[in-house]
Amino acid sequence: MIYDSNKVYSIVHWSVHIVIASLLVFFTNFTLFGTYYLNFDIYGTKVTYHILDYFFIYAVTIIVDLDHLRVLKRYGIEGLLKFAHKRIQYPFHNFFFIAFLSLAAAMVAMADIKWLAVILLAPVLHLLWDMFEDVVIFKTSYRKWEKTWGIGSKDLENLWKEMEKVERAK
Repeated sequence: MIYDSNKVYSIVHWSVHIVIASLLVFFTNFTLFGTYYLNFDIYGTKVTYHILDYFFIYAVTIIVDLDHLRVLKRYGIEGLLKFAHKRIQYPFHNFFFIAFLSLAAAMVAMADIKWLAVILLAPVLHLLWDMFEDVVIFKTSYRKWEKTWGIGSKDLENLWKEMEKVERAK
């Protein structure tokens, strides 16, 4: 049952990430490639959807989740979905990366390199949504975002064993 609810929540989680990334591209008028596009007329407003630009920002948004690969490699998709409720610490999911990427985006924007500022801001918005989830939805302390290098392999193994015990007890 927990596994199924994690699948549903994962869909919601990633839908929000895609919406946030789409809004970033839309409101900044980000165009890096601009070659393939679709035109829409929404209630009298002309909207151009630059396909490659949107997918590029989606990819940049996902890059920050590369730190999840260790869990994926060790426990597979099922383990990754199970760990979603545990809110473990990951190396890139912390205040340092939020601050570093935000500062870099601001400096690049001041240098009037808008396209690079948008690229640097995409992972920041991803991390801010993840932090919001942790604190507001999962009720975990924001303090887990202070740790810079994430959970150790031994801690990960102990957490997995603890989750298996809980599932067997049900």
